Amino acid sequence: MEKIYIISDEILIDNQKWICDRLKEQFIEYFPEYTTNQPEEAYYIWYIAPWNYQYIPEGYTETEWLDLLKSKKVVATIHHIDASKILEGKYTRQFKFIKKYANKIHSICPQTTRDIEKLELLKPIITKYLWVTEPQFYPIKQKNELRLKYGINENSFVIGNFQNDKKSKSPEIFLKIVLDMIGNGRKIEVILCGRNRQFLIDNFKKLGIKFQNYQMVPLETINELYNCLDLYIVSSRYEGGPRSIIECALTRTPIISTRVGIAPEFMDDKSLFDVENWITYKNAIPNVDILSQNIAFLETKNYLDEFKNVLFP
Repeated sequence: MEKIYIISDEILIDNQKWICDRLKEQFIEYFPEYTTNQPEEAYYIWYIAPWNYQYIPEGYTETEWLDLLKSKKVVATIHHIDASKILEGKYTRQFKFIKKYANKIHSICPQTTRDIEKLELLKPIITKYLWVTEPQFYPIKQKNELRLKYGINENSFVIGNFQNDKKSKSPEIFLKIVLDMIGNGRKIEVILCGRNRQFLIDNFKKLGIKFQNYQMVPLETINELYNCLDLYIVSSRYEGGPRSIIECALTRTPIISTRVGIAPEFMDDKSLFDVENWITYKNAIPNVDILSQNIAFLETKNYLDEFKNVLFP
C-alpha cells in the first residue's frame, strides 16, 4: 500500500485551522491506512497548501528534506492563480519549487487549470474538485433567535462576507454593492469574518455602516453567522473556491458571486455577476436549491474514493 504524507498550512490561529489543515485532517480520518506522518514511509508527498513549500518537517535539515523529495512522487495542489501576484513576483519561488520537485499538479477547478496552463510549468495537470465533508455547517431553523443572540435588528437586511480584504477578493466591490443597497433604501447590516478586514472596517466606520466583525472564531460560530444572513456576496476577482460557496450550500444561505473559481461550475448562472461591471449584481438572483443540488455528489463517500484514486493511483 502506497502511503501519502500531506503538507498543509501547519498553523493554528485563535484556535481555528485554515481550510487546508481541515482538509488534511478529513483526508487522514477517511484514509488512515493510506496516510502517514512519517515522510520517509510515504510514496507520495502531497502539498495541499503549495505556498508552504518552505516547510521542513521536524527531524530534517533543508538539504535532507529536498533530497528526500527527489525520491518521492510529489503532488502540488494549486487552488487559484492571482494574476496581480504573478506581476509582482510573489509566485516566483513557489513556481520554481513546483517545477523542480513536483511530479504533477492538482488543480481544484477548470478555471484554475486554464490559468495554470498559461504558466508553462511543464507538469501534468489533474483537475479534480475538493470533496465536501463539513458536518459543522448546516441550516438552523430558529433564525430569529440567532439574530437576537448576535444583536441584529429584526428589520435589517443582513449581508455577509467571510473571507479577507486582499486585493484578489475585491473588497472595494463589496463596499460599492453595500453602498448601492443602502442608497436604494435598504436597512443594511454587514457581518464580516476572517482576518485582515481593515479596509472594510475603516470604510464602514467612516460611512456609518452598521457591521459586526469576527476574526478566527470557532466553526460552530461561523455556522450560526451564516444562518443569520439574508445574502452572502462573493466579490472576488480571483478564487480557487471560495469554500464559502460550499458553506452557503450546506447552510442554505442565499448567495451571489462573481464568475470566479467554482462559482460557474456549481451556482446557477443567474446567481452570477461581472466583477468588472459590479452593478450587474442587481440582476443576480440567489438560488441555493440549484447550488445544493450541484454540490451533492462532492459529499458522497464514492467521490472521496474517486478523488484519492485519481490523484494517488
